Amino acid sequence: MRGNPGRNRRTATENAVARGATRALLLLALLAAAGCRTTPPAEPVPAVPDRPRGTPIATTGAPRGPGLRPLVCTEEFPQECLEAGRRHRDAGTLVEAEESFRISCVVGLDPAGCTELGLLMTRDGRWEEAEELFRQACDADEAQACYNLAIVVEDQNDLGSAEIFYDRACRAGVLESCVGLGQLRQILQRPADAEAAFRAACGEGPAFLPAACSALGVMLRTQGRAEDARTAFTRACEAGDAAGCRELGWDAGGDSAAQAFERGCAGGDPQACHEHGLALVAATRFDEAEAAFRTACEGDVRQACLELGHRLVSRGKPDEAEAPYRRACDADLAEACRVLAGLLERRGATDEADGLLDRACTLDDPAACLVRGADLLASGDARGAEAAFRKACDKGHGEACRSLGASLEQRRDRRGAEQAYAAGCAAGNAPAACTALGNLIQDRRRAGEAHDAWRRACEGGDPPGCLAFGEAEARDGRTAEAEAAFRTACGRAYGPGCTALGKAIEARGGLWTEANDTYRRACDLDDAAGCHALGVVLEAHDRFADAIAAYRRGCLLGHAAACEAAGMPAPTR
Repeated sequence: MRGNPGRNRRTATENAVARGATRALLLLALLAAAGCRTTPPAEPVPAVPDRPRGTPIATTGAPRGPGLRPLVCTEEFPQECLEAGRRHRDAGTLVEAEESFRISCVVGLDPAGCTELGLLMTRDGRWEEAEELFRQACDADEAQACYNLAIVVEDQNDLGSAEIFYDRACRAGVLESCVGLGQLRQILQRPADAEAAFRAACGEGPAFLPAACSALGVMLRTQGRAEDARTAFTRACEAGDAAGCRELGWDAGGDSAAQAFERGCAGGDPQACHEHGLALVAATRFDEAEAAFRTACEGDVRQACLELGHRLVSRGKPDEAEAPYRRACDADLAEACRVLAGLLERRGATDEADGLLDRACTLDDPAACLVRGADLLASGDARGAEAAFRKACDKGHGEACRSLGASLEQRRDRRGAEQAYAAGCAAGNAPAACTALGNLIQDRRRAGEAHDAWRRACEGGDPPGCLAFGEAEARDGRTAEAEAAFRTACGRAYGPGCTALGKAIEARGGLWTEANDTYRRACDLDDAAGCHALGVVLEAHDRFADAIAAYRRGCLLGHAAACEAAGMPAPTR
């Protein structure tokens, strides 16, 4: 079931998403023909989008399209200038359109002509002229002009005037204006009034604006009214609003969510395509998932670009994966920068890879900071490495804290090292930091604290921590607990842990074969002391050839006593 976890993957908060979608609706309406309806896009669009271009049509002279008659637009005959301007506008002949609308507005005193002329002004950024034209038309009760004027004055942060104009247009039936009014009232922290505005556009009858239902649903959800929100999202989605389908998917679970995301994706919502892709991955429909991620990535959903890159890498196409990873990285997705750095390093582009790791670390990706810190340390830049480790440690990356502690301990900053190890241990994701902490404070005669640190390390799965914990237990006479800790370390393929376990078995008088098997495991794991102990046990039971073989291996691993027993030269250091 997908619920809140799905929401956590959003690239914006739900309020920001809703606000962006609604703002796109308002701006698109501002640039459309006066009085027209438009289905709002799910994602923000440019403030001045290009209008669809059709075949140029004549506004004077002989008609060039079916059913079109020639129009006369002059200052002496302004009655047809509004229609002439719209034809010019749709044909892309904007100079002629502006002149026609100007005659309609100034000479013909047609408020719709003033509104259309104001819309053209916005295309060229002539906002002051546009505002005056909208105001003139609004004063003449042109509702669309009041709506457009509300948008302009809201951008000037005159929220009081904007509310008046939105309300006026909303009451006159401009449903987009009701949405703008609702959003503005949310900003003014008047939720009841905002809800009323949204509901005016998301009505019960057949004439309603689906995007208003989506905006209403988002507001209701933030108020904890989940069922009411779902009802609004369902109404929006069923009416074809892709953003409503996306929101419905985030609220639903299981198959219902998958279906909603699929509808939202089909309707052109990039976020819905991302969620649809994730659902397809869960269903092991990988080819379809890749297509969905690609669509979402092209819609600038950076997380989808990351997922697309992952899919391409999984299909053995790392070269193709670079492009979507780079797109996500350019959108400041730190993980994408880090993964891309790895791909580039594999093909030898180390300088660019280092730059990407730096970028990812700057974007607060702890894993990238850890890798970059290790690279800097290897190059001899200890201070730079510490800075990278510290940044990752501050973000809760325990292994980075351990690395920072080790670097500080190396230059004898014991207090700083202890703080770093303690932070790593507390993070809960780096048990080796607990081991290092115990080892450090043991040297300062803080046995109790060291004992607790080793216990946490062992419980977290760090074999050296289990060995240290077992040794502490043995010193305190708790032999059974010590043997259990050694057995845990050995079970995690840690040779010294197996050697300690073998000695514990011998100390309690266990079967020599059990000790023999344990030492053999230690030796097989390349623990030199384990090989020597194995040789001693085998020699004691007259298995001299096997004992010599064990001693020899221990000697080759650097154990002096094993060399002496095997009659081999001592290892040189």
